[in-house]
Amino acid sequence: MPLNIRERSRKVANCIKTNTSQTIIGIAAATHLSSSSVHRHCQAMERRNQYPESSFWETEAGHQWLVRLVFGVVYHFGLRQGWVLRVSLASSKQRAWELNCHTLYLAYTAALEKKKVGARPYPSYAYVQLMEHYNQAVLESLVGFNN
Repeated sequence: MPLNIRERSRKVANCIKTNTSQTIIGIAAATHLSSSSVHRHCQAMERRNQYPESSFWETEAGHQWLVRLVFGVVYHFGLRQGWVLRVSLASSKQRAWELNCHTLYLAYTAALEKKKVGARPYPSYAYVQLMEHYNQAVLESLVGFNN
């Protein structure tokens, strides 16, 4: 299975750390990557190394820290505060407007957010056939609904 860009970059960085005087062709031979790929990774590392903390991102611990940071930011600003839902609803409404759609059907949840973009809620119903009548009796007692 081919290596992804993160694995190739880490492979080149580890090879350079073990022997700093290697040429690009030597690194390519040691890592079994093409010399053009090694050259691109070396250029990217030179650009990243303008900042003193950038060598940390080449390590596994640095990668894990970045993953946690990105997920934390997406969770806090995107999911917890509802930003992603509002943006996707607004873009769906805009796209429907551009396509001259008169009706846009949305899912069942987040009625408050959907009302903010002009959606009107409609009642929904569910029809259920039970194979076990004990659960039906429990449901009827909870709802207060008898036949």
